[in-house]
Amino acid sequence: MVILIHRYSHRIFLNRALLGSQMAIFAFILAQFVEIDLGTVAGITLSLQKVVALFAYPLALYWMRSARVNIVLLFFCALLGLSFLMPLLFIEKTTDMLAASMLIITGFLGAFVLYNAVSYDLKAGMRFFATWWIRFSLLSSLIAALQMPGWVPLINVPEDMQNMRDVSTGFVRGVGFKQDPNFLALMLALTVTFIFYYQKGFRQQIVYFFIIICGVFATFSRMGLLLIGLQVVLIVLFNLRKKLGVRIALFFVFLLPLLSFGVLLLPREVQAYINERATGTLSFFVVLFSDKPPSGWVSSAEQRAILLRSAFQAAQNAWPLGVGALQTASAIQKYAGFNNVSHNTFVELFLIGGFWGILTTLLYIGVPFYKSFSLARNKTIEFQTIRTLVFTILLAGIFLSLVYNSLFWLPLVLPLSISSYSRVKSQTISQTV
Repeated sequence: MVILIHRYSHRIFLNRALLGSQMAIFAFILAQFVEIDLGTVAGITLSLQKVVALFAYPLALYWMRSARVNIVLLFFCALLGLSFLMPLLFIEKTTDMLAASMLIITGFLGAFVLYNAVSYDLKAGMRFFATWWIRFSLLSSLIAALQMPGWVPLINVPEDMQNMRDVSTGFVRGVGFKQDPNFLALMLALTVTFIFYYQKGFRQQIVYFFIIICGVFATFSRMGLLLIGLQVVLIVLFNLRKKLGVRIALFFVFLLPLLSFGVLLLPREVQAYINERATGTLSFFVVLFSDKPPSGWVSSAEQRAILLRSAFQAAQNAWPLGVGALQTASAIQKYAGFNNVSHNTFVELFLIGGFWGILTTLLYIGVPFYKSFSLARNKTIEFQTIRTLVFTILLAGIFLSLVYNSLFWLPLVLPLSISSYSRVKSQTISQTV
């Protein structure tokens, strides 16, 4: 009787721990797809997803009864703290210091909980991660597709930003439940990896992939399409000797003409907008390496080139400490003439922290690459998924400023999680032997 009670209580403990792991993962995914602002307190923007995480993460940690602190995450947090706060010590901006401190603390705590959640049971955790990421992506894609012709309103976009989402008369850039179409495109693009590694049935994979493509098209994001192409290439390269790689390669070859034909069915105004964004890629490099600023009307690609050049100029003048967290837009405005961030995670870190920002960037890029090569013999689905996701997010950092986003921590959390899980598993096997 005592033995039965012990086994039953042990099973309840395991189920609760797994539930805690899933709760943390779900709260993280929710934050990536939903942006609902609730107001501002002491310079800090409160949102629904942050409130959910505030309650979900501590409870998840309590249920998991696991609090392993990874030294790499801790060291990265320290470097990020120096990058964020060191410059602010020399300017009297108490509110910004408080907001920057909260960004560091909440970012690290979220990464810490997610690290424990994923590494608790890597296979179950990654499958749960993939399942809910796909579900949120499919729903967001459908909403974005309906938002494009104006059938569904831009739910969470502030009124003063509504006109920035216009494409042409009657058409807008879909955002799903987010505020920025480019960030939604990133979340949707990452779904491709989850679909082809975790979704069973090739036909269902194709249907889901088509829905995601429609969602990315609805955002009119060049980056989203580029990231999808990158993941397809990576998945094919990682599975050259498997049926999965051959199937995806053939499907993608047949898909491109269909997508081109689909674009021709759109109204001429929308086609003109797509053409402008496609040709704008060339103008980006022209402006970036030109000594003279463009005259007349400036496209979005040219604006990004101006922002990037201005960010480098501001960073050089703010060397060696940088301008500090939450100061980059105003620092760039002095050179660009308009207020915006650099739209590049690595340049943003350089501008924020100067020397400390460079060290933070080197660690941020170095750890995922080191783990990818050191675990190269690992042929599991989990490792293949994590490697593809990490490379994709790092590439996305060239086009978006992810520094203040919780997704920013994922390229560190996932490789460290699989490394921790593999180490604990090998220790368990050696002890049983």
